[in-house]
Amino acid sequence: MSQKTPATTKLMVNGEVTHLPDAHPTIGALLAHLKQSPQGIAIALNGQVLPRSQWDATTLCDGQHVEIVAPFQGG
Repeated sequence: MSQKTPATTKLMVNGEVTHLPDAHPTIGALLAHLKQSPQGIAIALNGQVLPRSQWDATTLCDGQHVEIVAPFQGG
């Protein structure tokens, strides 16, 4: 009897491999999985900045690169 493996998605998030327990997660699902507040951050998907209005509609796939960036002051 074969056991079905749950679908997961493997992503590179800020340079680290991350596995999500969903076959087709969104940016919103990724942030929830990471317990990351969406306030005050920017998201780049495969090197392209993704507008906040598209986060919940953008489906992630295996192998994609996501950068989560928070602004900081420097000087």
